[in-house]
Amino acid sequence: MANAEVLIIGCGIAGATAALRLARNPDRQITIITRASDAHESNTRYAQGGIIGRGPSDTAELLFEDIVAAGAGVTSPKAARILADEGPQLLNEVLERIASSDRQGVLAEPEHFVEAQRRAA
Repeated sequence: MANAEVLIIGCGIAGATAALRLARNPDRQITIITRASDAHESNTRYAQGGIIGRGPSDTAELLFEDIVAAGAGVTSPKAARILADEGPQLLNEVLERIASSDRQGVLAEPEHFVEAQRRAA
């Protein structure tokens, strides 16, 4: 770890996304650390209902509104806007990389009731 150029703390979807993007440069030294002994143990694993994306007929504005509604008054509008605008593309990149290894159907499609459109992966 002393030679790492980049240190990522956490192995959930955010840490994995950062690592995948940074790893596009094969010369970059990346280290990921987590407090759990099992790399699957992350907050992402316990996310209610899955990871939110955007469907083909969905819009960033609808996603933004659903994120704010689901946050029950504690959501940062600025953070929700960034997530609604930039999150779906990042999610697609991550899912494309792991989909080929999803031999047991780990990527489920749970039901949500607060969303205007189905969008969880």
